[in-house]
Amino acid sequence: IAKHRITATSGTPFHLTSLLDAADAGGADLSCLTDYLAGATMIPPALIERCEKRGLATYRCYGMSEHPTISRGTKDDPLEKRLNTDGRLCPGVEVRIVDEDGRDVSVGDVGEILSRGPDRFVGYTDAALNAEAIEPGGWLRTGDIGRLDTDGFLAIVDRKKDVIIRGGENIASREVEDLLSSLPGVREAAVVGAPHPTLGEQVCAFVVVDEGADVSLKAVSAHFAAAGIARQKTPERIEPVLELPRNAAGKVLKPELRSRLRG
Repeated sequence: IAKHRITATSGTPFHLTSLLDAADAGGADLSCLTDYLAGATMIPPALIERCEKRGLATYRCYGMSEHPTISRGTKDDPLEKRLNTDGRLCPGVEVRIVDEDGRDVSVGDVGEILSRGPDRFVGYTDAALNAEAIEPGGWLRTGDIGRLDTDGFLAIVDRKKDVIIRGGENIASREVEDLLSSLPGVREAAVVGAPHPTLGEQVCAFVVVDEGADVSLKAVSAHFAAAGIARQKTPERIEPVLELPRNAAGKVLKPELRSRLRG
């Protein structure tokens, strides 16, 4: 950035946070950077708002190895859309939102995302996996939960496997993470289901916090109550960590966090 004064780049929220932190700590000039495409994992709205204060328009995209370019935002999208959606569908891409029985849901309702398009993969080498992943008509079962709004913007709510089932009620971990990330002192948050003898699972938050920040259960509960969030979605266990485990692409390794709770 200092050498070439680039105006646009892309990466994960982890890379973006590190870039902003380095600038805050060392006084680096990021004023030339006005355009950031973020993907690979959930992007807290609080991080996008932090970028806005610097004049850095940040927006999200959505895809996966099996279908790399499903949707993406642009820096010209309204802030509300950049905060809460993963942009519009890429050219040639089609998406369906379906319920547990494979029926299409109404616009705005939540369900599993099925996608197809020009860069959807041909298939796995294991035919059994193809039977599970690809529906008739070439629709890929993404395993992600989301919704399409009336303006054609796609919003990813959660990974199907990351939904927490507490006392029979489904809780989207991403919704909890987004609100946690807006609590002063919380740098990063990852929410998973912790085993519970009667509820099945309870909401557990692994958090990276600023030194001296109050991220106690009491503080978190007050923050969620002030936001009007249902009590059952409020974290019942807080696990402070120095850093979150990640893979090479910057995605948080939630299976590793779950194994820590079981161990």
